[in-house]
Amino acid sequence: MIEKNKSENIAILNFIQNNPTAVVLEPKKYANVLTYAFPDDCYPLNDQKFPKMRLRVTRLTNLEVTDNLSLLTHFYDLTAQKNENGFTSVWLTTAHLETSSLVLAELSFE
Repeated sequence: MIEKNKSENIAILNFIQNNPTAVVLEPKKYANVLTYAFPDDCYPLNDQKFPKMRLRVTRLTNLEVTDNLSLLTHFYDLTAQKNENGFTSVWLTTAHLETSSLVLAELSFE
């Protein structure tokens, strides 16, 4: 369930972190990206955040990044990118792959 005082972006990332049996980490293709997929009945979807068969790209706000640095660092540490300066920007791409009954959530770090 989404906590009222957390942004939807952070709620999605918390869901991914806390549901390892439902969420699959796709094979790495890029050094700074993590791609996750999970069944569309595991998370409350809305068409704005999870458009059907379309990608929605959102840059996390500076406040989301600073307030959730530990969570985002956890995900960053899973990437193949090991920049000594870490990351400054985080992008979240989401989609509802309706024909496959899956949700896509992809994190990109810059």
